[in-house]
Amino acid sequence: MSHKKIEKPERKQSAEEKSTRAKARDDDLDRALEDSFPASDPPQMTQPYVKAGGPRRSKATHK
Repeated sequence: MSHKKIEKPERKQSAEEKSTRAKARDDDLDRALEDSFPASDPPQMTQPYVKAGGPRRSKATHK
């Protein structure tokens, strides 16, 4: 006697189920965006601005 694994056919989602899942996904995304809001603000300048190509400090004055 041979035992074959019987696979269940995939159940198609109704439009209502798809809409509910999409709404839940959107809500999760909105919450994540709200939680990360301060990180989306421009960073504060914490180091002095140095112009690219500007004069370099010599090692003698850097002590």
